[in-house]
Amino acid sequence: MSERSLDVIEELKPFAGASGTCNNVVALDFLNKARRLLWNKTDFSETMDYISICCVDNCFLLPSAYKQIRLAWIGNTPASIGDEWYVSIPQVGLNESSSCHKRLAQIGGFHVTFQNYDEAPYQIGIQAEHPLDEGKEVTVFGIDEYGTSKKETITIGMPPQRVLTKQFFGDVKAVIKPLTKGRVRLYAVDKQAAQFLLLAVYQPYDKNPQFRKFSVSGGCGKQITLLAKKTYFDITGEDELVEFPIEALKFAVMALVAQKDRDIQTYTTDLQLAVIECGRETADNEIPTASPLRLFHNDTPEHLYRY
Repeated sequence: MSERSLDVIEELKPFAGASGTCNNVVALDFLNKARRLLWNKTDFSETMDYISICCVDNCFLLPSAYKQIRLAWIGNTPASIGDEWYVSIPQVGLNESSSCHKRLAQIGGFHVTFQNYDEAPYQIGIQAEHPLDEGKEVTVFGIDEYGTSKKETITIGMPPQRVLTKQFFGDVKAVIKPLTKGRVRLYAVDKQAAQFLLLAVYQPYDKNPQFRKFSVSGGCGKQITLLAKKTYFDITGEDELVEFPIEALKFAVMALVAQKDRDIQTYTTDLQLAVIECGRETADNEIPTASPLRLFHNDTPEHLYRY
């Protein structure tokens, strides 16, 4: 289903530029805008993932590759999804053992590490996995053993070199990291004890990494299965794969052109057709909800098609 961005760009040029004369830079910009538009308007199969996450102390962190949980299962039991407001209201009349009592709710704020190393003040170590990330800077925000806020910027070394902070931290509160070519590892380092504890592994797309934390009421065991919406990221390379079908992207680009020309009626029509084309690609796929099957017939009004 996926195609190379270079091939898709060539297909979109006639729809993005005047008489098909736009260059690759303009066409790539239209491609990303069209992808973002469809990403927010559809639950297309390529924008969703089933993932399995371990649960520790009735909590888990959602990887930054995903922005929203749509469905959840604890074992084979469906779990409901709430928010802080939902959890803060006393739930009267719920059976503790019932499936509806097993619910997920986001804990306020954002989190940057999976665990804290609070045995004693420690240095932070940064290690990159890709040589092209040498020289990039990572800034760590935290508190020292006296509760004073502090920060320090670390320049990434050549892998596998692990560069340490000069200051000691008792906890890490935030990390500022640029987009990188490879993953970046965050360590708590106790040089005297020769101990290195891995705190987090940040993905290349984790810019200023923050993770949503969820609590699980009613008990969760050790593993949860989620159907989650992926986080959107722009395509930057010619060999990266494009998720959406070309026909859907063509309509999305035409919708963007109509939006630029302030032609609201055409924009609405083309966007509707773009969403329909995404639905055609997954019409025969199983939907893990009680929704009716999506049926698409070859009876779309001819006046809706303009190319």
